[in-house]
Amino acid sequence: MISTKDYPDIEYVQLVCKMGQGYDCCRYLTMAPDGWSCEKMGRLRRYLDHRVVTLTITARGDNCPGKNSRGDDYATD
Repeated sequence: MISTKDYPDIEYVQLVCKMGQGYDCCRYLTMAPDGWSCEKMGRLRRYLDHRVVTLTITARGDNCPGKNSRGDDYATD
């Protein structure tokens, strides 16, 4: 299987993910060793969703369909 990874660049992080904009900031935006990463299709998705429900995270946005930063092998439902 060929795995395609898609990382958000700084412009995307600022305009779409809304980095630094409190509640509007995307909950799935993370920093990985290679730079910005999206966890919407990754293993942290359910954990981050739970943190929003329990109000234990400031970033609560869900701002786009997601970027496959972890590769197809990590994609979830």
